[in-house]
Amino acid sequence: MTSFMQIMPKHTLALVNYPGVQRSALWGLADMFAILPRLHDEQPGPDVRIINAADPDPRPCDAFVFPPSIDGSQGTESPKLLDWAVTQHHAGALACSVCAGAFWLGHAGLLDNRPATTHWALEDPFRATFPEVDLRPEHILIDDHDVITAGGLMAWLDLGLHLTGRWYGSDAVSRLARHLLIDPAGREQRHYSSFRPNRSHGDVQILTVQRHMERQVQDLSLIHISEPTRQAEI
Repeated sequence: MTSFMQIMPKHTLALVNYPGVQRSALWGLADMFAILPRLHDEQPGPDVRIINAADPDPRPCDAFVFPPSIDGSQGTESPKLLDWAVTQHHAGALACSVCAGAFWLGHAGLLDNRPATTHWALEDPFRATFPEVDLRPEHILIDDHDVITAGGLMAWLDLGLHLTGRWYGSDAVSRLARHLLIDPAGREQRHYSSFRPNRSHGDVQILTVQRHMERQVQDLSLIHISEPTRQAEI
């Protein structure tokens, strides 16, 4: 049977090492694609480059990724990287981000009038910074053809599998997911975040009711948590 690596062209993936980047995601993505050749006849996988903020590699790539941040960096720390991202995207590269990495794509102007996602906890600051973006924080991953955004600190796994599927097909995704023991698809951020109703409607009375209901839910949670303790004491 023909190897899934033999039927696809060589790809180049650039992983951006920006100030404050989550290194586990940066190197985790590199490791994920380094594993691919071992899963089928040692065929070559994608060429992975680590892009440094001080001196971004100007060579063209097929895709680049801004991983998550762990120190609150939100895409303004290196204008040189923003220019690099725009140049690469205009040259045909697939622009990708994970979690707070979406702020870099936003500041580069690559998310204007597009659907995108980021970590659900970043929804408010992201909307305030980029009101022109169609933010959909309930989704783990959104593929908008030449731009892919993923939400959540561990969503680099979803992005890695998605890129594998785009470049090497479903069989490669299945092999990689089984090898890493991870779920290949179907997750959504709404399964992990709590329900957050709209509070920007401007109706003071409704807002008061919403806050009252939230306090009642919190009180009920405390009752349920303490109940086993009281029963044990009895």
